[in-house]
Amino acid sequence: MRATVLLWSVVCVTWSAAWALKLGSFNIQVFGERKAADKFVMSYLAKILAGYDIVLIMEIRDKTDDSIYKLIRLIKTQENVEMVMKLSDREGRTDSKEQYAYLYRADRGISAIDVYKDNSQSWWKLFERPPYIVRFCSDKAEVGDFTLVGLHSKPLSAVQELQALPQVYNSVSKDWNTTNIVILGDLNADCHYVSKNKWKVIPIRNDKRFWWPIVEGEDTTVESNCAYDRFIIGGKALKNAVVTKSPGPYYYNITYGLKHQQTLEISDHFPIQLQMQQNKNKGRRTSQCSGRATRHRG
Repeated sequence: MRATVLLWSVVCVTWSAAWALKLGSFNIQVFGERKAADKFVMSYLAKILAGYDIVLIMEIRDKTDDSIYKLIRLIKTQENVEMVMKLSDREGRTDSKEQYAYLYRADRGISAIDVYKDNSQSWWKLFERPPYIVRFCSDKAEVGDFTLVGLHSKPLSAVQELQALPQVYNSVSKDWNTTNIVILGDLNADCHYVSKNKWKVIPIRNDKRFWWPIVEGEDTTVESNCAYDRFIIGGKALKNAVVTKSPGPYYYNITYGLKHQQTLEISDHFPIQLQMQQNKNKGRRTSQCSGRATRHRG
């Protein structure tokens, strides 16, 4: 990992004094019983995740769900932070199944309002693990009604899955009558999975509706210099609400003084994060999140 990139991260994780909604995404790499039994790994995962208002986590692999609930309990007991969870079904078209989860701070006025699951959509079967799509509300954020589309793409199908994302966006935008949508996760969107000459056949990259605040050349992994993890932001209001210079990887190894091998024990990815500006009329907002139908089939 380049020293210049590491130095840049220290600047970008110095958050403003005013409250802002902190959104993260973290592939916690094969999270199951083995990791849940590792006190070192669990302690640092709790520290890292407790720093977010909403965070998508990926690669949960535990049929019993015991590991993820153990982590949530540890966040509360160790960090004194109570997080609520939206947990997906176990997804995967092979024997290897994973779950997504969104952890969020209900005590900070954040609520998960709806889940979009419509396996009748033509794009649903284009993904190894269909996106986990949840609509959130925050009474403190400038954009108080927004949707998160979490995705962990299959590495060797990353190009095809990226090509399908505009269909996902269009479906959610139409059915929930919103453009304020963030696609986030481990998209495997760089290096040999998505080489430079492939970007010209990925429409969402050149679609002016979308902003990619993390670009090629940034490093979201522990052992490579690849920007596998990304945010793709749609909606003018939402794009304008992102705090300047806040998007980027979080190099927690610097924060906590961890060695390379210690960092790898936690995950082979770093979290990515951004901030959304505070509601200027804090406390005066009426609900923006009522009156829309759930899209849930199958």
